[in-house]
Amino acid sequence: MNLDKIKAARFTVYDTPVKFSIEHYQSGGRVSLQLITDDDMREPYATLTVNIEEANFTLADDEIIVKAWSENEKVAEAALATGVFKDTGRRIPAGYVKAQVWKVL
Repeated sequence: MNLDKIKAARFTVYDTPVKFSIEHYQSGGRVSLQLITDDDMREPYATLTVNIEEANFTLADDEIIVKAWSENEKVAEAALATGVFKDTGRRIPAGYVKAQVWKVL
């Protein structure tokens, strides 16, 4: 997975400049992508990914599970527009909604 490309990405969500903070989920160890403000404060802004443990075994090493519903719709749209990710078209049930599977380019 190209973490350098993710780290270099800068974009705007609702007029707020943001960048990624890369962590790993404790359970399963997959990449967790948090958005933080791209300023001196580096405040938490949103979480792009979700951890669905039962789906982790179906993912390639360069794929992430994205929360693209509810308050995260615009966050996901802006992140996808960076060109760092590609929506694979695959969906994973997450309660009453479906999470998107993206490939990290």
